[in-house]
Amino acid sequence: MGQDDRPRSRSAAGRSTTTAPSGRLERTSVLGWIAVVVVATAAVLSIAPGTLGWSTEKGIAQAVALRTWLLWGFAGIAAVSLLAAVGIGSRGRRPVRTTAVAVVCVLAAGSHLLVLDARGLDAGAPVLASDERDGDITVLTANVRGERAGEEAVSAVVDRVISSGADVVALPEGQPVVGEVVAQLTARGESFQVFPTFGAGPNRGTALLVAESLGAYREVDGPVGGVRVEPVDGDGPPIAAVHPTSLPPDPTDDLGAWRSEGSQVQELFQTMTGGIVAGDMNATLDHEHLRETGTYVDAGSAVGIGGYGTFPSSLPGVLGTTIDHVLVDGGRFAVHAGAVVDVPGTDHRAVVVRVAPR
Repeated sequence: MGQDDRPRSRSAAGRSTTTAPSGRLERTSVLGWIAVVVVATAAVLSIAPGTLGWSTEKGIAQAVALRTWLLWGFAGIAAVSLLAAVGIGSRGRRPVRTTAVAVVCVLAAGSHLLVLDARGLDAGAPVLASDERDGDITVLTANVRGERAGEEAVSAVVDRVISSGADVVALPEGQPVVGEVVAQLTARGESFQVFPTFGAGPNRGTALLVAESLGAYREVDGPVGGVRVEPVDGDGPPIAAVHPTSLPPDPTDDLGAWRSEGSQVQELFQTMTGGIVAGDMNATLDHEHLRETGTYVDAGSAVGIGGYGTFPSSLPGVLGTTIDHVLVDGGRFAVHAGAVVDVPGTDHRAVVVRVAPR
């Protein structure tokens, strides 16, 4: 009896040593393929959130704003996965799942790079007043940080306005300092009509300056946080300077105000024919607010600067987020030049574009 038991015990022991590793390998294989599916899903969502209609959803909206970081993130995962695949292969195993992750990440990184490259990853050449031709309109938008703006920021904005020959100046968060900006411009021989708007909070007031040379303008109802003007005689383009509320960085926060005010900006593209819309839009071209723009085109992308980050200015442009924009009605204007320029004393870069009537 005892002798009969011993072989069965060895047989049971033998089964335990062969089936347990097999079970672990099966579980590892399943988990590996789950990881591949998760990475592939994340890649698709990051590449085409607007097409899927999810660009204003919690979490996805925040991720969409970081396309440059998604590019580098997927590229980094691809590099690590490829190295891991080489290591697994060197041990005589087939790195199928690891290779799949690497391929997905390479494709995702490449897709993000293609989109950013199409918009333009360059800051552009300086837009100079001396190059302006008859009929040209130069537009500058610069978020100046409201009550936190110091003399350095004010002087820098004035310098950029004069050097570029700007005819339209949008100053999100500019209401607290617009008086000083105008005073310095006037002292240097420039004449602008001033349209400040008073928003909620010390930094929400947006200011719009329109050169006297464009003719007389009057203010009309505009979006929350912005100002909209129309020509008195009807000849010049309607203009809006906008600054909808910012996208909350916490993906669990309510997005109601951001969605609502962004939709008001989007409505301008449908109702303001032949115009110019500039400002800190707190949205990228991947968010719904700036995807459906009718006949309006992003002037920055038209001249190859649309993928260069404007915020925060503390980061290199190739790592920043582009949320400061100038959009023009492509049926009325052609974009000739543009640049993203540093403005000391603020946390945004300014955008300058030059357009001409078609």
